[in-house]
Amino acid sequence: MSPQTSKPANRKIVSICNRRGRPRINDDCELKSAIIDAALRIFVDHQYAGTTMDLVASHCGISKRTLYGYFPSKTSLFKEMIDTHRTAIIALPGNYDHLPLEEALMEICRFNQTEEEFARQNAILRVFFMETPATEELDEMITEHGGVNTHTLLTDWITDQVEKGRIETDDVSAAAKILIDMMIAVRVAMPLTCPGVPESFSNDLKYRKTLMKVIARGLSPR
Repeated sequence: MSPQTSKPANRKIVSICNRRGRPRINDDCELKSAIIDAALRIFVDHQYAGTTMDLVASHCGISKRTLYGYFPSKTSLFKEMIDTHRTAIIALPGNYDHLPLEEALMEICRFNQTEEEFARQNAILRVFFMETPATEELDEMITEHGGVNTHTLLTDWITDQVEKGRIETDDVSAAAKILIDMMIAVRVAMPLTCPGVPESFSNDLKYRKTLMKVIARGLSPR
């Protein structure tokens, strides 16, 4: 699809813009959220380099002036996307103490998704981690608003599980980093770097369950 090709105006956004008689602050928050959701689809289709603010405005059915009123630049829009879709990586914070460790990890890593949902989340993460130009500003943004937050949330959860006797590890921070590396590898790197592996291998629910079983056994108290 050409970067200059736009889709019909987003009906949800047009509807919000045409409302009357509602508190402005509510509409502003809802419109901003709707723009982020619409922009995400454009970033997935065109990657970072091929996405322009003109294209986003056209797709959303709003003026560039309106778009720039919410997001001063493509970089600021991308940052908001990272903040909003951080939970595409892990489902934390949350309480999973009622689940066996293996099932808790499946939920936290969002490995229980349908194949369609899993593929969509993979596309989002590839935009964040693989298809974004390597610039100092974007690298810092992804690290600060994606990687650091994710690592902190996982570290806090693992620490809590260690205190409750559900997990045993000598290095909580390293355990969190290993889990993040594994999640990104399964979702982003494996489909791209293992051409000899069957295409469905990394997207197969049975494989993900087997992987979590191995991880859970390694973390369980001896």
